[in-house]
Amino acid sequence: MLFAIAEVVVVIALSARAHKMSSLAAKGWFVVYSVLNGITLSAIFVVYEIGAIGYAFLVTAGVFAVMTIYGYVTKTDLSKIGSLFVMALFGLLIATFVGSFINTPGYTMALMYVTVFIFIGLIGWDTQKIKQYAYAQADSNGALANASILGALTLYLDFINIFISLVRIFGSRD
Repeated sequence: MLFAIAEVVVVIALSARAHKMSSLAAKGWFVVYSVLNGITLSAIFVVYEIGAIGYAFLVTAGVFAVMTIYGYVTKTDLSKIGSLFVMALFGLLIATFVGSFINTPGYTMALMYVTVFIFIGLIGWDTQKIKQYAYAQADSNGALANASILGALTLYLDFINIFISLVRIFGSRD
């Protein structure tokens, strides 16, 4: 639990201050987040069967690849649908908070499916947003370096949220 709280603190701090940090400091905080995330995620190997974890990883990687390619190559402006996914994410956070008081397996499972759906959409939108920002900042190395860290963090969070949700959907508890 302590590592999960530390992860949230690092994500908030990095997101808020990355533009003011040196690129080396931003990279360092990204590595700190990744290590904390690895420690936190190691618990899934205790709770879930390896087959469910492997299957969830393969599905997540496949979906991530497809949606990243789509977000990169599509000519369609995804900003409107991206805004809808962000609003849905806030709704999901509220529903998750409410769900913490309701111990209903069906409710929790529904939230996992909704989480997967929302973050699949966010991958395409985030990829397009990162690409557009990179083209706009092509001449500014410092801003682009820190923006690339934030972009990596954003896509990392999208991937991890889908992965964790799929592990919970596919997983058989020991």
